[in-house]
Amino acid sequence: MVKIIHCVLPEGFTVIVPTRKVLDKKETGYESDIMVFLIVYCGESKPLTRTIADGLRNRTETEVERYFPLRQNRKGRLVSKEFPYMLLPSILDDY
Repeated sequence: MVKIIHCVLPEGFTVIVPTRKVLDKKETGYESDIMVFLIVYCGESKPLTRTIADGLRNRTETEVERYFPLRQNRKGRLVSKEFPYMLLPSILDDY
């Protein structure tokens, strides 16, 4: 997943996928299993604003959809609030 996303990111930004989960179709009621990814966009040499992150998510959705189907009710959403990268471990604990 990270390789797919990296190819659409402009220079100065990166992405990590710190957690992922497979939801069994028996649990969800969908026709197939569902993969859920937590995707974290990071500014490496450029500041990452929420507006830029929303654009990166849009690019990500477009690129990922070339490989995997996306649920329509999850597309086009805004990214979550920004946070300092060093807080990621505590955020994952709450997630």
